[in-house]
Amino acid sequence: MSKTSIAAVAPSRLRAARRELLETGELRLNLPDAGLCRSWLRSHAAGLSPVGRTPGAPHASSAQLMRALEQQHELVAHARPVMQDLFAQTRDSDGLVILSDGQGLLLQALGDGRFVDRAQRVALRPGAIWDERWRGTNAIGTALVERRPVAVMGGEHYLERNGFLSCTAAPIRDPQGRVLGVLDISGEQRSFHRHTLALVRMAARSVEHRLFQTRHADALRLQLHPEREGLGTAGEGLLAVSEEGWIIGANETALGWLGEEAARSLRLEAVLPMDWLAVLRWACMDDAAPQLMRREGDAPALWMRASVPVGWRRRMVGMGLPSPSLAHARDADAATGAGTGARIAKDTGTDASAGAGAGSATGAGTGTDAGTGTGTSNQPYLNLATSSAVKIDQINVNDTPRAALDQRDPVAEVNTIGPLSIEHGTCAETSVELTADASSLLAPNPGSPGRDPAATRRPDLELPPALAALDLGDPAVHQLLRRLHKVLDKPIALLLQGESGVGKDVLARAVHDSGSRCKGPYVAVNCAALPEGLIEAELFGYRGGAFTGASRDGATGRLRQAHGGTLFLDEIGDMPLPMQARLLRVLQDRQVQPLGGGAAVNVDVQLICASHRPLREMVEQGRFREDLYYRINGLALTVPPLRARTDFAALVQRLLPRVAVQTPRAVTMEPSLMTALLRYEWPGNIRQLEQALRVAMAMLEPWEQEIRIEHLPEDLQGALENLTGIGMDAHGAAGVCGAGEAGGAGGAGGARSANGANGVSRTNGASGANGANGANGANGANGAGGARGVEGPATCSGLAPRPRKLQPATQSSLDVSPEAGEALRQHAQAHARQVLTACAGNVSEAARRLGIGRNTLYRMLR
Repeated sequence: MSKTSIAAVAPSRLRAARRELLETGELRLNLPDAGLCRSWLRSHAAGLSPVGRTPGAPHASSAQLMRALEQQHELVAHARPVMQDLFAQTRDSDGLVILSDGQGLLLQALGDGRFVDRAQRVALRPGAIWDERWRGTNAIGTALVERRPVAVMGGEHYLERNGFLSCTAAPIRDPQGRVLGVLDISGEQRSFHRHTLALVRMAARSVEHRLFQTRHADALRLQLHPEREGLGTAGEGLLAVSEEGWIIGANETALGWLGEEAARSLRLEAVLPMDWLAVLRWACMDDAAPQLMRREGDAPALWMRASVPVGWRRRMVGMGLPSPSLAHARDADAATGAGTGARIAKDTGTDASAGAGAGSATGAGTGTDAGTGTGTSNQPYLNLATSSAVKIDQINVNDTPRAALDQRDPVAEVNTIGPLSIEHGTCAETSVELTADASSLLAPNPGSPGRDPAATRRPDLELPPALAALDLGDPAVHQLLRRLHKVLDKPIALLLQGESGVGKDVLARAVHDSGSRCKGPYVAVNCAALPEGLIEAELFGYRGGAFTGASRDGATGRLRQAHGGTLFLDEIGDMPLPMQARLLRVLQDRQVQPLGGGAAVNVDVQLICASHRPLREMVEQGRFREDLYYRINGLALTVPPLRARTDFAALVQRLLPRVAVQTPRAVTMEPSLMTALLRYEWPGNIRQLEQALRVAMAMLEPWEQEIRIEHLPEDLQGALENLTGIGMDAHGAAGVCGAGEAGGAGGAGGARSANGANGVSRTNGASGANGANGANGANGANGAGGARGVEGPATCSGLAPRPRKLQPATQSSLDVSPEAGEALRQHAQAHARQVLTACAGNVSEAARRLGIGRNTLYRMLR
């Protein structure tokens, strides 16, 4: 897989190597690229024949491709604009720009011209799987195995039918270094250009940058590069650091400069000679000048710049860590006539700033062990050689308790921000020009010489990044994640139970990504989605011709595909009883025998099962095998439903950037809507919430910055109106009204229309700011915003603690007699029937005219 095609130079040499491999099973001829030799040997070991058509090469159905696109929506959304730009640059070469997932499944392709027709003939199209095991040596499949950019030219392809192709591909990694997919440019062999591989590599890095920015939108991001001009380019290194100083993400470039330790969830001080509190203060100052970071020994200096999430400065003040402006610090130094060293020092081969001295802002500083430095320099740098504490703006950072960062309540942190404002992806890039001695704040702590990595390693109970990303502050979820962490890499089967949509599949993937099997395959099987007649063949595989309609070449089966990795059996409660018996045998023997006979094959998998059904009750009813239940029930955990979680606001903040990737912008949510969402039961759980937010973001007009109830799906609108009666008064102030019968005494209340005609939860001229004040005299108690006693403005921020279950209003909460309530209900029903008749029975139109949801109208008419 050379960067220049050897196929064009020595095709006879390739033919001789291929002939030798077929005859002897070995490759003694030295090909220019060792990776090519390895790939050919793998292709031969997989039983592929270089000539003829590819036997049994799988191809995803339309439904499977749609599911894959949904699962990889983040990768696709970030890669699409890069692919479009790449295609624009290579349009004249008459080729294809292709994106695949981490299994070689082609997700999207951009191209035109006659080459597209030729590509179709070899299944180079979305839905095809270009894994080496099925397609032999090819750029996409080989890049996945080799985990590096590759180019495969003409005859270098193992299959001769692909010899007309020239393909260049580069893997795309997530912030934890795992390969998510591959970006590829394929075209005619004669159209290959020597710079194509570099172009694809840079494009893949660009996608990785976009993924990094999204995944770590709420973390401090450090940009690193040996050259100042390299900051902000695709070649920069990236580190993501949590508010407590832990490295939670690093791209491949940063790992190359800092070492693999940066990928092991260490504190920042373990890989860079920095004190975290000092870095935090530096990053949150006002100036934006990049800094040169000197490192120990022969390690090259790195320029550094910080991207600070919006809100960090505000939270620093609450933690007792004020963030003064640099100008203020300079003024303070100038007023006293003394500093703790030269603000801008010149490097004369010995560090003047290594010792403590006195001088003006541009004067000289004397070093105790490095001589004297004088003069000025146009290149500010961070001197990391000392550890003496200095004061900036009369505040000694080293006197600030380090525990202040670790003792904050994560839930309380959300509640202190005020009205919910979705600001992910909006970061202020700041970096400041520090004084030479002020930079010593970034040196190691005096009490920890040598920065022993073991001393700064994350404590045992801290969660790995994949699990920590799911910990948003709910105590039950946190406890669940801690228990999962304790059984990682142990031979214990996991059983995840909970309602549909709570995220059992996401949790299973996080477990896989957190353990030692993360580099192995992750195979997910939905037992409820497979027809009963095919589930056995799908799981266990089959020999060629084992049954009518079977492929002549057979299939390996999902169990064998998961060998060395994780097998996730979702909805195992829907597995037929005969299949349960066979699965139990496989789990006991750790061997699988394909349908149609043949030798049993050893399998080694981490088993994770999930179900929304009560398996224990199914065992008692005889609908699930008891022996299998105890085999898969090594550690059973119940994922809490969304309505029971206390981190709803944080979850919304996490989901909004994810669903808004195609239209990145900062949006807010109407406070009364957030309050209503907090009180909704969410029968579809997180899946329903994510879909509702995705629809809301799509419904926003380009100029709109706030999500309101009309942006949500229609069925959710109706449910929220039934629940809380969100309304607006004449002055535009949002009020939250009670729920129940429309205008009825049993749960009515809150805002009523001024004429009382339809009883819907809106006010026309009434004082909505204090709750409801309707023409019927049914005022909310003490100006409350509804029958449930919700205080109007006080709880409309959407950040109040979420109640576990709303209680219906009592009669005492409304100053309305039963007779008046029933009269109001009948009046509202009669008016609704009149409107429906005027709309010729069109329920949607009638609901629109009445200003209510369809579900509300249906209930009024019952």
